[in-house]
Amino acid sequence: MALLGIIDVDAFTQTCYHVVLQVWATVPSPVRVLIRPKDLLAYLIFRTSYSRVLRLGYSVQSFLTRVLRRPLPPPAYLQSVLGFLEPRFAQLSQVTGLIYLVNVGISGLSLIDLQIRPGLDKLFTKIAYTAYAGYFCNELRRFILPRWFPKLAEDKRRIYIVDRSSTVVIWTVTSILILDLVSQFFKVPLSSSLALGGVGGVAVGLAAKDVVSNFMGGIMLLLTEPFTPGDMITFLFQGVWIIGKVERVGWYQTRVRNRDTRPVYVPNAFFVSTMVTNMDRITHRKFEADFMIQLDSFEHVEPLLEDIKVSLQLFPKLDLLSPFRAHLVGVGEDGLKVNVLCYFATKSLDEFLDLQQRAYVEVSRCIEIRGLTWAFPRRTIDVRPRELGSLMVEGMVEDAMSRQGAAATRKPRKIRRITGTPVPPPAGGDGGVVEADSNPNPNPNPSGGASPN
Repeated sequence: MALLGIIDVDAFTQTCYHVVLQVWATVPSPVRVLIRPKDLLAYLIFRTSYSRVLRLGYSVQSFLTRVLRRPLPPPAYLQSVLGFLEPRFAQLSQVTGLIYLVNVGISGLSLIDLQIRPGLDKLFTKIAYTAYAGYFCNELRRFILPRWFPKLAEDKRRIYIVDRSSTVVIWTVTSILILDLVSQFFKVPLSSSLALGGVGGVAVGLAAKDVVSNFMGGIMLLLTEPFTPGDMITFLFQGVWIIGKVERVGWYQTRVRNRDTRPVYVPNAFFVSTMVTNMDRITHRKFEADFMIQLDSFEHVEPLLEDIKVSLQLFPKLDLLSPFRAHLVGVGEDGLKVNVLCYFATKSLDEFLDLQQRAYVEVSRCIEIRGLTWAFPRRTIDVRPRELGSLMVEGMVEDAMSRQGAAATRKPRKIRRITGTPVPPPAGGDGGVVEADSNPNPNPNPSGGASPN
């Protein structure tokens, strides 16, 4: 305090100001134009102070809550409005830095004598801030709706409609404002800009009709609302039945998580021309069973059907206002056909499977109590031998036995060695080889005399 009394604060401040002006006067004029000191100073001040200011405000809020003894303490910083603003202000500082760099570039281009329309830097600044304002309003809407309207947040269908509709409105207004800024810059009426945009939209639509059709399909899904995120749906896609939960409905495609946890991305235009079953919007699940009992059970059919009805009526989820039937519907070759039909007031598949299992067990118990049995398909096979068939079988057996006996009594053939030279066959006779005796003596007379011939 003594030091402050000695130093004249006003004089010191004025001296510093004059020093800064003198230093700035020494900077060349093109550099001063290029640096844009006001924009740079505003960016630096905002960049370095927004987080501290927001956290200081949260500290003041907490202090006032304790002083005033409010029953509810303030929420955590990240859950509060100030905590919501901090990351958005960080993005705003990045946008401000981008605007500064673009404006410096435009100033640099003007210094090298390029023909740049005056006010282009201001136009870019306004467009950037307008686009960020649309983004900020959209994020603020997401933050406010579930906290200020909790009942709306509990109804996923209504919150989905409000969310998508408000997004369309915000960005439509933002686009019109940006188009108006461009029209004012080029001094063109807004109606002419809208007409030009319409012609351009038609050209783009013809060039990218699939993209446009999917976008329009997304709008139709928003308006007609056949399903919302979180619903379990069933549909036929390219010959394959898809059963899964809707995770996200975008403007171009819809993401469905299949039962095997695989994500399936379906273009929105597909849902315009196909049937979709929304399993989350059903009110009941149908149980229907057909079973067969033995043919000689006619006198027990009516008591059995009455027992089945009484037993199923005790189920807690059975809807008696819906169709409830148990009838004999046919007589077949194998038995009597009985049909049981009822509806359970449940959406859950797991609960329905439990009820279906109990219903089957109950029907089986009723059949056993009445002393009846299930009827199964029967086939009659005639095993009595016929005359022709028996003769054929006996003949085949005798032939096989005779062949086997002949093979057992047959003598083995004697193999002799062949010596000598082949003799030409006689005239008119068969050709062959004359087999010589195995005796090496060429004289057939054992006494050694001459041959009788």
